[in-house]
Amino acid sequence: MPVVETHSMDSPPDCVQIVISFLAYCLHVTLEQYNKKVPTGLSSRSVLERMSEIQMLDVTIPATDGRELRMKRYTKPKKVHQRKSG
Repeated sequence: MPVVETHSMDSPPDCVQIVISFLAYCLHVTLEQYNKKVPTGLSSRSVLERMSEIQMLDVTIPATDGRELRMKRYTKPKKVHQRKSG
């Protein structure tokens, strides 16, 4: 009995890629709606580019008794990043 392929791709899309694409789309739509509510003069892509300048770092320091001290550190936001929502 011959095997019939039902799709033209070599392999089906990875479920993780679909979820990440969907979340990226949701973020884009949410930013567009936010920009309509609070006029920033920026597109959703511009907002993401500016927000990408903020960096977060997790610092983990092992203790002598086996525990770990974990601290989150952020770069200090520039004035453009501190815009308040309305």
